[in-house]
Amino acid sequence: MSVAQQHDRPHDQPQGDDPGTRPDGGARRATIWLFAGVAGATASTNYYNQPLVDSIARGFGVSDSAAATSVTVAQVCYSLGLLLIVPSGDLLRRRRLATVLLALVALGLVAQGFAPTYPAFLAGLVLTAFGAVTSQVLVAFSASLAPPGRRAGTVGTVMSGMLLGILLGRSVAGLLSELGGWQTVYRVAAVLAVLALLGVRALAPEGGHEGPTPRYLAVLRSMPPLLVRYPRLVSRTLMGGLTFAGASAVFATMSLHLSRDPFDLSDGVIGLIGLVGVAGAVAATPVGRGVDRGWDRWLGLATISSLGLAWVLFSTWGATSIVVFVVAMVLLDLGLQGTHVANQGVIQSLDDAARARITSLYMTGYFLGATLGSAIGVAAWDAGGWTGICVAGFVLLVLAYAAWGLDTVLATRERRAASAH
Repeated sequence: MSVAQQHDRPHDQPQGDDPGTRPDGGARRATIWLFAGVAGATASTNYYNQPLVDSIARGFGVSDSAAATSVTVAQVCYSLGLLLIVPSGDLLRRRRLATVLLALVALGLVAQGFAPTYPAFLAGLVLTAFGAVTSQVLVAFSASLAPPGRRAGTVGTVMSGMLLGILLGRSVAGLLSELGGWQTVYRVAAVLAVLALLGVRALAPEGGHEGPTPRYLAVLRSMPPLLVRYPRLVSRTLMGGLTFAGASAVFATMSLHLSRDPFDLSDGVIGLIGLVGVAGAVAATPVGRGVDRGWDRWLGLATISSLGLAWVLFSTWGATSIVVFVVAMVLLDLGLQGTHVANQGVIQSLDDAARARITSLYMTGYFLGATLGSAIGVAAWDAGGWTGICVAGFVLLVLAYAAWGLDTVLATRERRAASAH
């Protein structure tokens, strides 16, 4: 049976998703918490360079714009990994896939931690970024281990770990830069990647496909029709991509903004500012539970509005006041992560048999938005400094509201169609 034919039978599940293969009780909870920790450790590797852009530029003797481009390179490679690697979760044993990717992460981190030149650093960054899609493999894996009525909450738990890892990664990168040089964080992270690999091998169930190996290209060809079959996958991907684009414009340039007058902050202090986003990570599990209760549309409106308030503060008092800037960062992270978790809760319930491919499509759009946003951020910074960043942010915010409106229309149509039947 072809992949397309399998998809036309939505009630069929891959054997690895059979409820009988799910760990029970404490074993399942331990596995989910393991996934949360590993997702945090791997996803954070794409963000270490954000508070270190200024130090990377000075360390390798390149321009600020060239160093900031490393943020874009990481996101491009991560996006390609989402598109080309994550769908394999519908084909392969997921534990094996995760361990191979973690090995790639460890290798890339070693290369970054000991790179003698900027091109060598970028080469290691490419390897790390491709391997870091482990986090999204584990998101889909965790959804397959949860009962249907608790999937969004379970995904929210893994997402909380991933988001906390990202936030702590930014802060730890800045602090380790102060203690032992900016490359120290990559050396420490390489050790953590090896420990994560060992943990997954020891505790995670196999999961995923069993039986004859399907055709990889057939799986890739089956992905575009999912966008037609599930319109809310499109609307939620647009919401996620546009909100992440606006946030990435800030992430790619905040170290340039805060290291200059009137702030003049060090790498360590800039990294600590990332800790204020813990509010967004802590909100992930409650948002996931809210999606399980059917509140996804209104949660989306609330979280995008949080982003709107953040941009108001960034463009006014936040341009010169560190206190207001920090408040704006809290609202930015809360809005970004809340929107993302709500989106994940919706898409993970669309089709059990295509969960990894749906995750791949959504996350590819999500990080393409991040790539676009970081590129826009660098261009806006060169053109108009922080004012240019804020103008770009407001444009992306308006587009995100439009995507939420589209999703609301689609959700209403689905509800009416279900009532008619």
